[in-house]
Amino acid sequence: MKTLNLSLLLIPFSFNSQNNLIQENKVNVSVLLVDYNSPSFEGGNLSYYDCSNCSNDSLPFVINYVPPGDFGNIQFQLVDGDTLFNADIIWMGMGQLFYPQTFTSQYPFTFSVIEHNINVPITYYDMNGQKTSDSTFIDEAQDALNILRLLSILDVYFALNYQIAVYLWPPTVGAFDPDAAKWVVFLYYNNKGQNVLPKIEHSDFLIYPNPVNDILTISNSNDGLVEIIDITGSLLLKSTEKNIDVSALQKGCYYVRRTQNNLTIIDAFIKN
Repeated sequence: MKTLNLSLLLIPFSFNSQNNLIQENKVNVSVLLVDYNSPSFEGGNLSYYDCSNCSNDSLPFVINYVPPGDFGNIQFQLVDGDTLFNADIIWMGMGQLFYPQTFTSQYPFTFSVIEHNINVPITYYDMNGQKTSDSTFIDEAQDALNILRLLSILDVYFALNYQIAVYLWPPTVGAFDPDAAKWVVFLYYNNKGQNVLPKIEHSDFLIYPNPVNDILTISNSNDGLVEIIDITGSLLLKSTEKNIDVSALQKGCYYVRRTQNNLTIIDAFIKN
């Protein structure tokens, strides 16, 4: 496995910025590019789709692959036909990336102060767009996933029921060119019909004091389940009480996840 090239700016984690990025009643898809050879992160794109036939439980991807006799093409689409990724694959040439048209290295595609664990389903696609369970391919793909763990985009997705897909795009074929190949990483979250609201309504949901030493108070927590989770998404505490003893937690950043009437709201706090 190659040494990671972390060339982007490290910025402080901003939880409130996260809450405005996931759109309600939309399919939220992020596409990230990672250079195969370096490996280094080249940018990401976050887009939103209306997909009435998209599943919450599995990746609703349709892959259209045209083998490169001279000119080939690979497209990843949602089942409703929306394009997620579209690029050429050229025999003894250099293919072009057509979609997404723009990638950014601005927030949330910057490096975070948090390194997340990835405990969600991952689907791997080989250079022909076929699902693969080949151990060598999966081991090589860890370079891309190790970069993903360090990005602020996972601050956005980590508490959600999202999924990951990883594809290896070879813009040129004939002989595999590691200097041209790119890892394409998809983060998929369907927020249609899940009634999950990552956006914080502070008038209805307050946590204090913040930072906290021992007792954390949750406003309007009657009849609702409150969970304390760490930065990896691991569940640490559960309660239906307004006042929660967090004195046993180590110093650091944690999250309160409150569920009531099938609605989920998330906020962050610091333990002194």
